[in-house]
Amino acid sequence: MAKILDFGLAKFLVSLADTVTVTVDTVTGVLVGTPQYMSPDQLKGEAASAAWDIWALGVIAYEMLTGKHPFSASSVAQMHYLIVRGQFMPVSTHLPEAPSEWQQFFERALNPNPAARPQSAKEFVSDLAKTFSFVEKSASN
Repeated sequence: MAKILDFGLAKFLVSLADTVTVTVDTVTGVLVGTPQYMSPDQLKGEAASAAWDIWALGVIAYEMLTGKHPFSASSVAQMHYLIVRGQFMPVSTHLPEAPSEWQQFFERALNPNPAARPQSAKEFVSDLAKTFSFVEKSASN
């Protein structure tokens, strides 16, 4: 089974019952990935999980909506600091008329606690559709 860790990297995971084993060795203390899309749990060196990908989807959705990265910083170290703390730029900074539901969606998707994020891509898409449902209606009119 392939597990997407980054849109430029992949690791193979072997799933045996309830246990997941990484088939590719990594080096301790070395981060591999695109820093702007690495989840807080990934930056902290936690075990690979689907939560990493859900978080990255949140970053991409934010960028698509606002045209900006949610964790703008002057250095990679500062960006990591903001990511680990979940301190992203409010949507209203870029889109002053944005409804509060948009901010709430990103607060969940970009939450530093993996358990607080959508637990699957299906749940992420469902939340996205509910939050931005008026976009679909106005597009069909």
